[in-house]
Amino acid sequence: MNRGLQRFPLFFFLAFLAASGWLAVRSQFLTRAAAQTANSATRADFYVAPDGNDSWSGTHESANAARTDGPFATLERARKAVRERKQGRSAPVVVMLREGTYFLQAPLRFSKEDSGSSNSPVIYQAYPGERPVISGGRRITNWSNPSGNVWTAKLNSRDYRNFEALFFNDERRYRPRTTEDGYLYIERPVISPERTEMCSQPPRQRGMGPGQGQGRRPPVGGGFGGPFGGRRFPVAGRECARR
Repeated sequence: MNRGLQRFPLFFFLAFLAASGWLAVRSQFLTRAAAQTANSATRADFYVAPDGNDSWSGTHESANAARTDGPFATLERARKAVRERKQGRSAPVVVMLREGTYFLQAPLRFSKEDSGSSNSPVIYQAYPGERPVISGGRRITNWSNPSGNVWTAKLNSRDYRNFEALFFNDERRYRPRTTEDGYLYIERPVISPERTEMCSQPPRQRGMGPGQGQGRRPPVGGGFGGPFGGRRFPVAGRECARR
């Protein structure tokens, strides 16, 4: 009876050691599996980052310590690299975009040469956990604060044409209104078939497209509203001799 009692603790002790070893092996296996999953989630053929460089290989998610290699800087450079990589490829070609805003200098155009196949699709996606933004806007810098809550910036007319949307911290900022609590109304249509003597800005005539029969349009607008929204139109001309 005593021998049986002595065997049971030894049995449970050996079973405990075996279970502990299995748990340790399983824990190590799960840790490695999680690391492999994380690596595969961030694995891509090419990377693009706002602080990248188009002369680099684009195959690293961030720049190295010496800043001699790292991600691309533009989507256009990544598009060209994808065209070369997908030749004879039998696996997906993945491009990951890092956090930041990518300002396009020209429209980003994709054609059939940029397409993948059922065996090798071309995938552009955000880097896990990050939020890249592709913008067709232009960044405005060199702001000055002459007084109070008034901020101004001089724009180059060649690079910045008349625009209506201005955003600050992802929020739209509207142009100052001519009147604070009302609107200015016209008495009659302002379309004129000919240039007025006192006005150097000819109006656009009926049947003419944008930019035809006129110089550069002034950044002044008018419009009308309705229950479902409104429209704004630039002023094409004015009768300087009258009003």
